[in-house]
Amino acid sequence: IAAAKRTRTLSALARTAQKWEGDPFIVAYAVEGRWPKGPWIHIGNVKLDSHIQWEEPPGELCVVMGILLAPEVQGLGFGPRIIRQAARKAFEQWPTAQHVAAGIHPGNVRSLAAFQRAGFTIQWPERVWAKRARHG
Repeated sequence: IAAAKRTRTLSALARTAQKWEGDPFIVAYAVEGRWPKGPWIHIGNVKLDSHIQWEEPPGELCVVMGILLAPEVQGLGFGPRIIRQAARKAFEQWPTAQHVAAGIHPGNVRSLAAFQRAGFTIQWPERVWAKRARHG
């Protein structure tokens, strides 16, 4: 059952990636990691989306980050490093971007902590946002 579920998940990911292909506003990365002396394995994905125009101040470009890590590597310290690297990539990809942000479910304590350790500020309007300025 697990292999069948993983196959469906991979095929869904492939379909989603095909939708993003050629979209100048979206960049997606597959993330690899490894344990000491182990092989490199796929441990997650990062999506950077620059469709967003931040509202404060009006019109500033904000890149929104989405990150998904495999359950077996969550809580092992990969998150903050991946988030920092992805934020750097976002600012390289879109030089006019002033912020990188991520919408986070309020109950996702691990994700909130990972973004904070990566230098993001947590904001609590209607939904939780982690936000990092270009020079922050």
